[in-house]
Amino acid sequence: EGSSDGNPLWSPDGSRLVYSSDRSGAQAMWSKSASGMGDDQMVTKVAGDGAASDWSRDGRYVLYHATSAGTGADIWLIPMTGSDHTPKPLVRTPFIEVRARFSPDGRWVAYESNESQQFEIFVIPFPGPGGKRLISTNGGVFPRWRRDSKEIFYVRPDGTLMAVDVALNPSSIDVGAVRSLGITVPAGRGLAYDVSLDGE
Repeated sequence: EGSSDGNPLWSPDGSRLVYSSDRSGAQAMWSKSASGMGDDQMVTKVAGDGAASDWSRDGRYVLYHATSAGTGADIWLIPMTGSDHTPKPLVRTPFIEVRARFSPDGRWVAYESNESQQFEIFVIPFPGPGGKRLISTNGGVFPRWRRDSKEIFYVRPDGTLMAVDVALNPSSIDVGAVRSLGITVPAGRGLAYDVSLDGE
């Protein structure tokens, strides 16, 4: 039987892709040169149906979410430098946590969680320590950062694209006004939208 490959993610410098595949008989994260040269390489085996969601700008870490017995979907961290690529849990609770994204400076992670009975957007300091901050209001999915880290975008349950002003401090995050951008994002799974480099 053929393998199932999916969830490709570009490295920050555009030289490689990582993706999920079960070609080895178990779910794993694989890496491939963007030029197509050379063999694909297994990075590490992952729990459940792992899906990579972001690669830190410094190239050191990949975030992915995967379903584990007992805790549902959790957010894991894969070190991409050195020889040890063993995944480590970043956010692991009885609730569902998915679609994590690094802030442009790599010091914060935004993600979705349903701990409040509906999905909302939270932000935690990376690598920590520190508590999480609620970013969205009345539900939110698909978090994205503006390149200058001054806004977080997300999609409300009705499909409306929202923007939140944020100010990142050394050890805290200030959350400002939440506003609609007047744009409807199509419902469905996968990448629903993205933000241009100029944030416009």
